[in-house]
Amino acid sequence: MNYSHSYYGSQYSNYYLSQHSIPSDVKAHACLMILAWGFCNPNAIIISRHFKKGWPGRTINNLAYWFQFHVILQSFTLGFVLLALMIIVVHVMGYSTLNELPFSAHPPCGFTVIVLTFSNPIVAWFLCTTSGRQRAITKCVHQTAGILSQMLSIPTALIGLQMPALGSVVCSSKIYSALFIISVVLNVIIEVIFEIIGYKIKKNVQGKSEDLNFLYVYIYISCSVDPKHWS
Repeated sequence: MNYSHSYYGSQYSNYYLSQHSIPSDVKAHACLMILAWGFCNPNAIIISRHFKKGWPGRTINNLAYWFQFHVILQSFTLGFVLLALMIIVVHVMGYSTLNELPFSAHPPCGFTVIVLTFSNPIVAWFLCTTSGRQRAITKCVHQTAGILSQMLSIPTALIGLQMPALGSVVCSSKIYSALFIISVVLNVIIEVIFEIIGYKIKKNVQGKSEDLNFLYVYIYISCSVDPKHWS
């Protein structure tokens, strides 16, 4: 029992001593965080990065489709994270006292992700109300916070899923970890595919623009040399 106490901290020792399974609120915390960082936030990022020109002219209440979907997914992310935070804070009655690495890194990394998550909607509001250079800076901050929170959430979630009790009491944490890793890999693959598609589209547009500019120059030179071409 000293093993579980040293790794988990005093909050969890009673559960090991009484041979109870993982508490329902800890399971709920894990599920909500996986929903937030395995589905909602990565898809919100993909939509905002690659679907801005996907539905030209299509709006709902004068707001573009991509923006609507982005806001909905980010709202779910914020709601899931807030609920998961409340559940785990009530469960441990404050801040966790995990003692050993890598498990002791889970709480500070988690709170860092939460701070980024809560601050980003405020940054997004300023993004919608600014213009010019301020808007460019605000957009950079908004994107950086979103990407950092997503990147940091991955190792944080994997650390949480590898805690001893998840592997020995409920079900193998390797299954949960594998499912989460699969979702992360799929999101990376989708991101790469959209980047390649976007690059090819941009290259084709630039090529057509250069051809059109060449045609304009050719016509202008031809007309300058022989004014009859103007008639």
